[in-house]
Amino acid sequence: MLGSRGLGGVTGFLVGSVALAVVARTERPVVLVRAGERAADDHLKDAVVLGLDLEHPDGSLIGFAFEAASRRGRTLRVVHGWSLPSSYGYGGVFDVDLDAELRAQVRHNMIEVLRPWREKFPDIEVNEQAVVGSAGSHLVDASRDAALVVVGRRNRRTPVGPHIGPVTQAVLHHAAAPVAVVPHD
Repeated sequence: MLGSRGLGGVTGFLVGSVALAVVARTERPVVLVRAGERAADDHLKDAVVLGLDLEHPDGSLIGFAFEAASRRGRTLRVVHGWSLPSSYGYGGVFDVDLDAELRAQVRHNMIEVLRPWREKFPDIEVNEQAVVGSAGSHLVDASRDAALVVVGRRNRRTPVGPHIGPVTQAVLHHAAAPVAVVPHD
């Protein structure tokens, strides 16, 4: 578990350079807690929130979130941000039938990805939320009422070293709740 000293120049930031370096390189889950936040406040919060990437769903990330919700006796709120494929262009935004069809497909995909985990954790209430737009901003919004936000970081090595994706980066810097970052392939 890592924490911040709360001395950064931008008060909304949760993590500093040391925590970002640890998160970018670790092969184990890391939980980051904002300075001044008390663990005792956890009982006042609602759900564990999971940021789910339907293009690259990972069992270790999903399992971590279900286990965290189970340990806390909380609901699991699963958030997936999506956008219209670029091939639809701007005209697709105004096609109500297309929008409904795409929403139904995204929702179906979420249900299918989560099905084995719901069976493994039958006592956990799961609320799926497929939202249009950036997953990062929706997860930051969801963090206001969360006991914990769980996001992933894909293990990718680049010539300039490991990095954190944009959704995880946004959540780390702006979440109002503790954030668990789970590295995965």
